Amino acid sequence: MAVQAPLPRSLEPLPDESLPGFLLRLAHRLDLAPQQLARRVKLVTPEDPHARVSAANLLMMPSDRLHAFAEAVRMTPADADALTLSSYADRYPALAQALARPGSIPRPRKLAQPWLLMNHSRYCPACLAGDGTPVQNRYGGPWKRQWRLAVVFACLDHRTFLRTECPRCRLPALSGRSGSALTLVPPPCQTLVRHEDNRVFCC
Repeated sequence: MAVQAPLPRSLEPLPDESLPGFLLRLAHRLDLAPQQLARRVKLVTPEDPHARVSAANLLMMPSDRLHAFAEAVRMTPADADALTLSSYADRYPALAQALARPGSIPRPRKLAQPWLLMNHSRYCPACLAGDGTPVQNRYGGPWKRQWRLAVVFACLDHRTFLRTECPRCRLPALSGRSGSALTLVPPPCQTLVRHEDNRVFCC
């Protein structure tokens, strides 16, 4: 895979930030739609510009894609890999099974098995509102990796249950409009997340 020229500006990943969350914050900074940004950083092939970004990238990115993405967003491959769920494999059997492929290099093979991923993201409004630092006040807090795991239902930092629906449209957060397809970033009909009075909206 050809290495993408670096973007003019980027962001530092936040602690435990997920790949979709990083893309949303960076798309906001660059004033791009998430799908446009996904094409710029080689998560969508130029031959199929209308394709959805594969949710398999949330589990782990193949080596060539990982390096192209890291170069484009101006971070190390290790930092880029930290945006995926691969580091949870040693403590989450469902994820380890999804990444296992006997006789070959580990790579995602099954996304729909029980107890692995949901087709949307749970979230903590207080985390998304940011921690008061200038960068989080401007671009929001992290959509955390662990929120996509089916077994995670509470925020231990804020001692609250995670929410599931956007308070504005009442659909599952960061899902397709139908709420049925497993996707990495919202489709073009959904706009960027906004923070208003400590509330988060996905539409």
